[in-house]
Amino acid sequence: NYCTITQRARNAISEQVRENDAGLTFVDEGIQLWKSVYSDIYTARYYVLGCGFGLSLLISLCYIAMLRLPVLLNFVIWGSLFVSIGLVGAAGYFANVMAERWSNADPKHFSDTYIKLTQGSSYALYGLAAILFVL
Repeated sequence: NYCTITQRARNAISEQVRENDAGLTFVDEGIQLWKSVYSDIYTARYYVLGCGFGLSLLISLCYIAMLRLPVLLNFVIWGSLFVSIGLVGAAGYFANVMAERWSNADPKHFSDTYIKLTQGSSYALYGLAAILFVL
């Protein structure tokens, strides 16, 4: 297989790069990182396929089925709008709480720039939620 590194390719790299050079350790660390990431994805494949695709497909089919019922049509549409606006407002609240928590921390883990940026983002999300609510 041309996409994976084989022992012959590793030996060729070792011949071209000296053992005391940092290049070979960089290649080995990259290979280890790739194996680690790929093994995590392979291990979680049932969760990704089951919840990521299967559950989202089931929820969307139920949503479409509810849209076909005239009794639930208005409730589903208006409920979706208000839930979306509520999620934007909740994201603003979360950003505000996190900015306050970061600013009150005794040994500060984040700089004042990040704290002010998070605080400004929370105000922007509050404003966006208000604008969406008015519209």
